[in-house]
This record gives sequence, structure tokens and C-alpha cells, in this order.
Amino acid sequence: MTGGPAPAAAIRKHWLGKLKDLDLPVLTDARMEDILTKHRIRYLGGVDATTGKAFKEEANVSAILVTALEYYNQADPPKVALHARLVSAGDNPEILWMDSVAISGDEKPGILGLGLISDFAVVEDMALSRLQSSLAAWLAGGGGTRPVQSEKKYDPKLLYNAWPAPKGTTVSIAAVPFYNETQLKRAGDISQINFVRQLFRTQGMHPVEPGVIRQAMLGMRMIMHEGVSVRDADVLTYVLGADFLLSGTVFEYQDVRGRNGTPKVDFGVTLIDKNDRRTVFKSKSYNSGSDGVFFYDVGWEPSASVMAGKMAEAVVRKVLQGP
Repeated sequence: MTGGPAPAAAIRKHWLGKLKDLDLPVLTDARMEDILTKHRIRYLGGVDATTGKAFKEEANVSAILVTALEYYNQADPPKVALHARLVSAGDNPEILWMDSVAISGDEKPGILGLGLISDFAVVEDMALSRLQSSLAAWLAGGGGTRPVQSEKKYDPKLLYNAWPAPKGTTVSIAAVPFYNETQLKRAGDISQINFVRQLFRTQGMHPVEPGVIRQAMLGMRMIMHEGVSVRDADVLTYVLGADFLLSGTVFEYQDVRGRNGTPKVDFGVTLIDKNDRRTVFKSKSYNSGSDGVFFYDVGWEPSASVMAGKMAEAVVRKVLQGP
């Protein structure tokens, strides 16, 4: 998802080493390639029914680990952002575990810059170790890490909320890729993943696996012209069996390389109720890494990925508060 060249194969190899440290039985690359080739599976950013069923029936796989590289910069300060989720294999893929991590070498400079990290290998290992720890906690029955409530500065700037707030029930939400108005090719997909992660970590909300959503949209030949129409939402929620559809537009998603510049994220969100086809929530969020910074860079956020995650968390929290 980086929009440019990155050592994805090398990072994947490092990630496999972390998984083996957890004593997880991992399918060999050769067997995986055989199944991908046999079923002509080209999309590796999610798990649809065809992919899940093939791996379940032909390789006795229990789950598929999908890892996405959002950002990569080896120059000083090094920076990496990763998203990972474990999805059940079979013809009804569901998310079992999900987490994200973004680390920049200059996020904790400390006194006299003693906390600065200039080696990308160190940053990469720190990021993968955090994902490993989160997955290990889930495997041990701890549920993995939970999100920390974001600071008030990340709350939506504009808000309409008529969320029906069903009590004691779990609602299914299909979060589609955001309409992308930025220069970053995959900004819409990144925004989708950020919201899927927050929905997955929120009690009472069950997000549909993005691979299943993509399969449904391709099957209906759905093309989003400046967003999702009411008709699209009606059909898609019916096909997916979802109670709500979450869509949006990302206007700006800007990270920075080097020590100059400020990361910026700007997006709008719409939540549509399947039952009466009405908008029950709408918001507008925009933040920069320098928000709330007044002296000595205290509160500075060097990563657009971290900032976008906190903004998504704030939106989901506002939804739950109801009207």
C-alpha cells in the first residue's frame, strides 16, 4: 500500500520468523503458491469465500494471516506502518484478531536526541515485535491489545448522530473502501482498514471481512462514483447480510519523509442503516501532526497512520454515544 517500492518480501520473511517463535504451524510457501495458482487467486489483501474455502479444504488451514505494509521509509528517520489481521478459513471468512502498528525513529527523541533511532532494521523489528506480542496475547486468550481512547483533539470537527444505539445486541457493519481524493493511490483502502480495526475492537460491533466486501462489490460490478449511493448501500447490505454500511471520502492522507513537513489526515464518514436506508451518522475529521503542540514538540505526532487510527477511534466512539 506504500505507493512505491518497498522490501515487502524481506519484511514478510522477518514476520514469518516472529510467527515461528510463537510455535505456530505455518503452511509452506510452495504449498501456498500451489493453491493460489490452481484457483487463480491474485488478490492478497483480504480473504473472500473462494480463497477461504480453497485453503480450508485443500490444505486444512484454520486461518489466514493478512498483513499489509502501509508505509515504508528507510532514510533517517526510518518509519514503518503495518496492518495485520487473522481471518478464519472456510466459505464464511471472519476476522479473529486484528492490530496495527506504526513506528517512526523520531517519535521519542528524548533529551538531547538520545532516543532517536536511525537504523530501519531496529524500527522494523520493533513494529513486528509489537504485532507478535498482540497476536500472542490473543492466542493465550487475552484478546490482544485494546485501543487507548484518543485525545479530544482527534474528535470529529463536524458531527451528525442519530445512531439507534441498540442495547445488548451485536450489529454487523460493512465498511467499504473510502472514495479517494488524495494523491496516495491506496488511501481509500487504508482508511477502510483503519475503521475495520476500530469496529472489530468495539464491543457490540461486528465488521465484515474486507475481502468478502470486495468479492461482493466485484460480483455486482459496483463502481463508486464519488462515494456509495443509497441504492448501492441497499444492495450491498442485503448481499452481505450487514445491518449498516460505513463509507466515506478521504480528502488528504499525507505522511512525511525526513524531518521536514507535517503529516495530515482529512476524511468524512457516513453510516447508513439497512432497515430504513437513512443516514444515521455523518462526520468530518481533519488533523495534522502539530495539533496541540505549543512547546518543545510535546504532543507532536510524526505518523499519519497513528493519527488516522486515533481519528477513526474517535469517530466510532462518537457513534456509540448516540444522539
